[in-house]
Amino acid sequence: MTHLYPLRAFHPEDCAAMAILHSAAILAVSHRFYSKRQLQSWAYGLDASSYERITAGEEHCAVCEDPGGALCGFCSFQFRSDGDGQIASLYVHPDQQGFGIGARLLLGAERDLAANNISTIVIEASLSAVPFYLNHGYLAEHRSQSQTRGGLSIPVRWMRKALAA
Repeated sequence: MTHLYPLRAFHPEDCAAMAILHSAAILAVSHRFYSKRQLQSWAYGLDASSYERITAGEEHCAVCEDPGGALCGFCSFQFRSDGDGQIASLYVHPDQQGFGIGARLLLGAERDLAANNISTIVIEASLSAVPFYLNHGYLAEHRSQSQTRGGLSIPVRWMRKALAA
């Protein structure tokens, strides 16, 4: 079942709700991927100021809200200096996962990137998100480590997708 909640452009007043959603989504990740300590470190310090790259226009962002106006997902992306696009963040509230919201946000970002002549998208995916991206045509590349806001390092997987011309 897909929730057809509307997607819309990010507004600066979304930042506080994004921080709450972002933290909830991280802390809901299964412990088979990351330890509780790693998840807490990943979610550490999220607040409204965490989205300054979006508010400054360095990243583009779309949000999804439920019929009551509560944010249930967001996706940000950027144009990289090497000519690729990069999904910077894609989070869906744990209560709304599995209903197609993440897919709609991702497809919207892909459409926007393609409209700007971007032919390849990369993402530094959490291990828990790898199956989602594989299902959407991304190819797994190298493994890496990502430094969390709380100072711990977590394993991630770089992924890549060529957009249709």
